[in-house]
Amino acid sequence: MIDEAAELFDLWCASRYAPETDAPAPAPATDGKNKQVVPKERIVPFKEEWEYDIGSYIAFKQGRYARAEDILTAAMNNKNIKPGESARLNLALLYNGSSRRVQALALYRKILEDDRIDKKLQAEIYYKIAVIQREQKENRSAVLSLNQALALDPAHSRSRFMLKQLDS
Repeated sequence: MIDEAAELFDLWCASRYAPETDAPAPAPATDGKNKQVVPKERIVPFKEEWEYDIGSYIAFKQGRYARAEDILTAAMNNKNIKPGESARLNLALLYNGSSRRVQALALYRKILEDDRIDKKLQAEIYYKIAVIQREQKENRSAVLSLNQALALDPAHSRSRFMLKQLDS
């Protein structure tokens, strides 16, 4: 199923971002020893955030985590769009999933600085921060983060559950 989605997305990108020239493709690069160098996959500078989201999702589902990270990083660095929370959250999740928790925490905290995000999302981010803090054996910090989550969204059940676990 994901391969079909990838094929459709590739067709979409090829039609939307087709090269504007009929020039032949350049010859493959070599490493000086006549071995062909496989070029890094090029990331098209997409025009809309959803394209980055879909591209990174497909790469992630295919197990191409570095590619997903490259796409999300490109979204964050694209001066023509202002990435919303989805690109930043997905990148933070990718960092956390690849055991780069310091980077994940930094990005979560940066997202919290954005006053456009609603309280339920803020609560979810504090919960995700608490999960990382608990994994790092920083239980006191995790409790503070969980209390922040519950102050923003008293119905956040996962925060309440983890808080009970940490208190026992």
